[in-house]
Amino acid sequence: ADADQAATQVKTTAKELTDQATAQVKAAEDQAQGLINRAKSLVAENKYQEALNSLSQLTNLKLTAEQQKLVDGLKAQIQSALAKATATDPAAALGGALGGKK
Repeated sequence: ADADQAATQVKTTAKELTDQATAQVKAAEDQAQGLINRAKSLVAENKYQEALNSLSQLTNLKLTAEQQKLVDGLKAQIQSALAKATATDPAAALGGALGGKK
């Protein structure tokens, strides 16, 4: 009877730990998705530097394969847009980082 009770307790503890880990993974995915969505919005507003800053916050988060694909696509889009902007108006591409117009 004691062995059964101990086994049940171990199973309960294992389930609680699994549930906790699952919740933490889900929270990290949600946090990552929030940053990705923010970056997408910033790209749509041509705020490329801010979008890159948002994406750089993802480095410590574990992304799903789908999220990683989105991030890679956004980074490519930002780099392409920055390259074009730099060619036509270097000061504007830097977002006024040099004290120019915004």
